Amino acid sequence: MRKPDPDKTAGLLSGLQAGEEKAFRVLHREYCPLLIGYSFGVVASREAAEDVVSDAFCKLFLARKDMSTMGHARRFLYLVTRNMSVDQVRARSRERLVDCNVVDLVNISNGDETVNSYDDYGPDLMERVYREVERLPEKSRAVFKGYFYEGLTTAEIAIRLDINTQTVLNHKSGAVKTLRKRLGLGDFLFPS
Repeated sequence: MRKPDPDKTAGLLSGLQAGEEKAFRVLHREYCPLLIGYSFGVVASREAAEDVVSDAFCKLFLARKDMSTMGHARRFLYLVTRNMSVDQVRARSRERLVDCNVVDLVNISNGDETVNSYDDYGPDLMERVYREVERLPEKSRAVFKGYFYEGLTTAEIAIRLDINTQTVLNHKSGAVKTLRKRLGLGDFLFPS
């Protein structure tokens, strides 16, 4: 992997701060491949890495006047790329967690017939779940979303909402009971 040429980047600072397209293009050409490789090491997807790096350069452009040195601009790019890459991985993990926790982790029993996935139950089940979650009381909704959507622990939710852990458990239990009743799915949709 090639390293950026310090002689080329040294004169770019004033152009970058002034918002000159040429300076930005040179900086992009020098660092884009390195940053994509760096991001790819975290996100494991070429397309996602390219999106992250594109967004990092947009953030640099918006913050260009705050850059005091080219070293500052380089560190900014790497830091933003790293943070956005980690955020990308966390977001994907949360999406998988939502799918797993909200619907797929249980079998839905419907009398004598066992339904093995939400697709078998009905294509609008996820839509119904999300709609009913929004109808929950504020604290119960916040607890439910923290636990099932974000994968937070009981302690993390308690800290976030400034309530004790037993109250978190009570809100979670109440939300689950309410959703089971409203969705007509008995005791099988969410883990208690």
